[in-house]
Amino acid sequence: IRKFLLAGVIDLSGEFVESKTGAPQGGVLSPLLSNVYLHELDKELSKRGHRFVRYADDFVIYVKTKRAGERVMESITKYIEKDLKLIVNQEKSKVGSPTRLKFLSCLMRRVNGTYRFIPTKQAKQKFKNSLKRLTKRNRAGTFEEIVQQINRVTRGWINYFGLGFVKGFIRETEGWLHHRLRQLILKRWKRPRTIIKKLKSYGLDLDSAKRIAFSRKMYWRLSNTPEVHRAITTKRLHQWGLVPLSELVESAYARY
Repeated sequence: IRKFLLAGVIDLSGEFVESKTGAPQGGVLSPLLSNVYLHELDKELSKRGHRFVRYADDFVIYVKTKRAGERVMESITKYIEKDLKLIVNQEKSKVGSPTRLKFLSCLMRRVNGTYRFIPTKQAKQKFKNSLKRLTKRNRAGTFEEIVQQINRVTRGWINYFGLGFVKGFIRETEGWLHHRLRQLILKRWKRPRTIIKKLKSYGLDLDSAKRIAFSRKMYWRLSNTPEVHRAITTKRLHQWGLVPLSELVESAYARY
């Protein structure tokens, strides 16, 4: 731990910056130090009989009423600041309903009689924005490289949120992602002659291939036509290396 603290960091300009105080923000050491130091908080909460969840320095305490929550928040704040010598961020600390409280980018919702965790709207949008950047029509890189980057993003997101109530969102996102990939592929073929040649090689008849190649529709609309779907099938996208999102979700469920 001492070596980590004294190792220093490389800033955005590539310059070495010596570490004099504190732990580097975003590093692997911060959660470790939080767990070591806040173990005393865990013991205190357990001693008081509270139900709680903690991840590094973020935690939630569950009580039965709002009034009880206000009392617990006041007493635990005093304990943290007086006994542990830490400062509680009052802007981020509050008492609220469990179904409205965001914790680690998740919300708790009642689904079919049981409580389930679901990703927040912001977490879902951030995921789609990442995929959107990776599938820009004019981006560089081979299709194989793009698919590998997409797979890394989707695996990471689903490994984190996959056990939540996400199957509907994943199904919708997968269709949207396939649409964007078909658009990217058509844009790269560009010339009508190339489009016709490629579509024919993927099983489309000559007349249908010509209709696509000489169409005045924009790439986004064109990539969603039945002809393009018949040529660039979902199965073909998977053969080219794209990992099915639905399979990643099922795999996440199977592990638990």
